Amino acid sequence: MQLYRILPLLLLPAAAAVAQPALDGEPARIFHFAHAGSPQQRQEILNAIRIIGEIQRSTTDDAAGALVVRGTPAQVELAAWVFGELDRAPGQPAATAVESYHYSGEAAPEARAFFLAHFAAPQPIQELVNTLRSVAELNRVVAYMSNSAVLVRGGPAQVDLAAWIVHNLDQPAGVLRDAKPLEYTYPDSSSRPATAVRMFHLSHAVTPKAIEDLIDAVRSIAEVQRITMDSATSTVTLRATPEQAALATWLIQELDRAPASRVEK
Repeated sequence: MQLYRILPLLLLPAAAAVAQPALDGEPARIFHFAHAGSPQQRQEILNAIRIIGEIQRSTTDDAAGALVVRGTPAQVELAAWVFGELDRAPGQPAATAVESYHYSGEAAPEARAFFLAHFAAPQPIQELVNTLRSVAELNRVVAYMSNSAVLVRGGPAQVDLAAWIVHNLDQPAGVLRDAKPLEYTYPDSSSRPATAVRMFHLSHAVTPKAIEDLIDAVRSIAEVQRITMDSATSTVTLRATPEQAALATWLIQELDRAPASRVEK
């Protein structure tokens, strides 16, 4: 189930945002950190604002405990949303597992913040980020490790695919997974549409080296380039044409066998 809500700017946390004069029609705003106390936390929030909002005129002032941004009115409003989502007290839960923001009038109008329930270590979170970048082709994706949050911004179809990926990867450890791959249809309108998304929970090829070898085989034989792994959950996720996905499914199911059950065909 995908849960989200649209947050009007007036409902954003106070975040101590102070309006500043505009320069060349671009307003500036100062945000005072309430909970991000370390330089690393503040740098991660700054990086999120730069990546999600594409705001290069942004910086932190550690002495003042503040973050300063300057951009278009829409960019500054998006920065306020990002800041409010990330500058939370440690362990403070989000209102929902997924929160959304609509960035109107742009090619990448949808932003979402995913608050992970089962991923906390940096490696699985980074692998999730890599999967979103590769499979959903999202350029604007960033993690905030302190709150196990991942923010994305892209087209509606990209963000919906990201939500499906996050939901199916962010699962409790040790849960028995279905041997059949999970399937998702992506509305790709390119000349060679990669509409088939598949997620495989591996049973035997579970070491990082075994998963990497399996991925190399799929890339080479099925010519699938959008394929990544999540070593914490022994999962492989790919996106390809239906024909490529069918061949990749056969390959993965043949290679992900116990050694004694492998039969040369």
